[in-house]
Amino acid sequence: MQTTGTQEMPAAFNTNIMGPMDVIKEFLPDLQAAATASGKPEMSCSKPAVVSISSTVGSMATVKEMTVAILSSLWHQQSKQTSVTLPVITHPLPSHYIPCQVSPAMSVEAGVNLNRRTGSSWFYIQSIVLYPHLFNSLPPFSLPAPPFLSSQAGLNMLTFCSTEEFRKDEILFAVLHPGWVRTDMGGKGAAIDAPESVEGLLCVMVFLTEKQIGAFLDYEGKVMPW
Repeated sequence: MQTTGTQEMPAAFNTNIMGPMDVIKEFLPDLQAAATASGKPEMSCSKPAVVSISSTVGSMATVKEMTVAILSSLWHQQSKQTSVTLPVITHPLPSHYIPCQVSPAMSVEAGVNLNRRTGSSWFYIQSIVLYPHLFNSLPPFSLPAPPFLSSQAGLNMLTFCSTEEFRKDEILFAVLHPGWVRTDMGGKGAAIDAPESVEGLLCVMVFLTEKQIGAFLDYEGKVMPW
């Protein structure tokens, strides 16, 4: 976040949130009229629908998993290069300790010792640092592109809000993650090619029903965590 310029966050929000919202508002009268004229029961992509393309990084739960994986890798790399004496934890973790990923707003503490001793990939964290000296030698860490991550999460929330506002109009809203695609943006090391992603997205859209209104799905139809 420290490297984010003052114009980068508004630019990302204008593209990924304001843009979709303006398009929805522009076509809303047509969507409402088509829904009324369709005569078909229930919502689906056979009736008016708005399907937005988001990203896995729009999921806060997934970003947390990505964060702990990166930080765990940094820790293991560092532990191979230096000898660190870890305090032994013999008492149960308090109830306010939660097994989740490390974010810039949280500090790593005693739970990392469980990771070192058991091989677990979990870090137990809270807002108070108990053993800060253990991580003094780790390289600086931050999530990439905060404007993009924030705007993708915002698009998910826009989809949720739209779902509730226009439920009475029987307009289906959903958001899809296309996968990690081999494009100029995704890079050569991505998981799938563009045709596979597009084919998957189209198949998911064909089978969307009222059960998936407001859903966050990937190109294989799997439910993505918010």
